Amino acid sequence: MGPFFESITEYGEFDLPLRNIRATLKGTHLTLDLIPEARRRKLTRVEHDGSQAMKLVLGDLANEIVEGDRLLRLEFDGIASWFVEEEGNDFPHFSLPDWSTVPKIDGSKSNWPLLRIRNSKMRDLLPDWRYTGDGLEHFFIIGAETCMHVLAWPPTGGWLPNN
Repeated sequence: MGPFFESITEYGEFDLPLRNIRATLKGTHLTLDLIPEARRRKLTRVEHDGSQAMKLVLGDLANEIVEGDRLLRLEFDGIASWFVEEEGNDFPHFSLPDWSTVPKIDGSKSNWPLLRIRNSKMRDLLPDWRYTGDGLEHFFIIGAETCMHVLAWPPTGGWLPNN
């Protein structure tokens, strides 16, 4: 069986996609703050051609997409690999599952942002001297502008205010 995506829901549900991902790396300890977006009405008029289609799409006021009021902090201890890519799969040595199979946020067309890739080939790419013991998993995070791959043991985590 080839690789496939699996939603990670043990930390709770996402209502909206991620607006931002903040990362801190100290040795092999990785902290990721996953910040969902929030949509706020902007009190400025939107210029458009006045057609019915544009009114349906834009309305009279614009939505501003900003960082939400809370974040999911994940703490990975002892990561084996971590890399960031701008879009999709730029890492040529292994392939991701079919993008059309990414689970969606309930009631949305947006991708579920926190995923596990089962049957990933990423672990096979580590040098022989790296510890690749049982429980090492491939995590995949989809943000607004980047995607992240983390090869690690399952993180601890929880929701916090975004200050």
